[in-house]
Amino acid sequence: GQITGGTKHNIIPATAVMRGSIRAFDGRVRAQLKARLGDYARDIARAYRADAKLQFQADGCPAVVNHDAPSAFATRAIGAEIGDGAVTEHDAVTMASDDMSLFLQVRPGCYFSVGAAPESGPPRPHHAPEFEMNERALPIGLRSALGVMRAGLSPASADR
Repeated sequence: GQITGGTKHNIIPATAVMRGSIRAFDGRVRAQLKARLGDYARDIARAYRADAKLQFQADGCPAVVNHDAPSAFATRAIGAEIGDGAVTEHDAVTMASDDMSLFLQVRPGCYFSVGAAPESGPPRPHHAPEFEMNERALPIGLRSALGVMRAGLSPASADR
């Protein structure tokens, strides 16, 4: 998110701008969030005898939902490429937002991630100032993607 307002530390700004994103797993819930956010913004502004204007620049991306068959295919292909023990499947949902969701609405597929936590200390969240990735994961990600492509292009692959 972002909050900006004013030009000097000792002058009350005439306007302030807040920016952020809305994420939800369900499109209807997202629409409700957008509507309620406008209500909250106007009510808070009114309490301070101010005005609020809410503007959405885009509808954003829907939730990323993997399809079962492509996910199983990718899991097998990546396991064959980097080792079965290196692949972890999980049912956990995340609030990741990506335009991959738009592709998955048109064609079945899957979105996977490659663990890239630093070698020491806890993983740090993406888009956070302290984010740090272990660059030794880059070849693993490349081999994973190439393994899926190679398996998908194989004539023996009837499971695409």
